[in-house]
Amino acid sequence: MSMLDFFKKEEYDNAFAFADKLLELQDRIEDLERANSEKDTALFELENRLLYEIDRIHPVQYNIVAKEEIDA
Repeated sequence: MSMLDFFKKEEYDNAFAFADKLLELQDRIEDLERANSEKDTALFELENRLLYEIDRIHPVQYNIVAKEEIDA
């Protein structure tokens, strides 16, 4: 049941029902935030593994030369 349905049915007349609904929603928010955090961590780890594999297969090559070679 959505929060709007909850208000439309006027179940909020009972203060305890309203408080229970707020606690339920707060728990749901915490669950969603935890899941979001876990997904962020998993995506970060995946990105790092992919970058490592890409660098391992095709390492970055820099065009660094000694200053004496440039002046010559």
